[in-house]
Amino acid sequence: MVVTGSQGPVTAVLREALPLSLFLLQWASSGISSITRQPDGKLISVGTDNNNGLVFRLNENGSLDTSFAAGGVHRPNIDQISNDRVTNSVVQPDGKIVIMGVTGDNTTSRRLFLLRYEANGLLDPSFGDGGFIVHNLLNPYGELLLQSNGKFLTSSRDSNLDAATL
Repeated sequence: MVVTGSQGPVTAVLREALPLSLFLLQWASSGISSITRQPDGKLISVGTDNNNGLVFRLNENGSLDTSFAAGGVHRPNIDQISNDRVTNSVVQPDGKIVIMGVTGDNTTSRRLFLLRYEANGLLDPSFGDGGFIVHNLLNPYGELLLQSNGKFLTSSRDSNLDAATL
């Protein structure tokens, strides 16, 4: 699990998140891949639940933030099939949230996607095509970084392609 954020050391975030583990397990049978702390202390959690992408936000006290998306949870469905896996998230300085994931079956048709949410959890229609970007990368599992120029850097685990900037 990756925990990122600017509010305190990672060990403190993990210690605070420990009581949430039962809550998190109820949502993600396949796993939570990343938790990002927002400047206001809320936690953006992303992962996969039964081969479907999962994004939800928790309040500082560990309760589900029902002001985010539809009742606190968003399940991205990029290709209208159940193989979207969400792997990473970053929070932009303006409070918008960007997630990265992989869509497609477990063969060579996997593609990287980025979604950007407004602070309230609704897709940002000004980002890409209605709030998302889909990019063909071989084996698109890796990191998502926000550069100082506002561009995103993603990495791939393919020996022929090390990274792509979107």
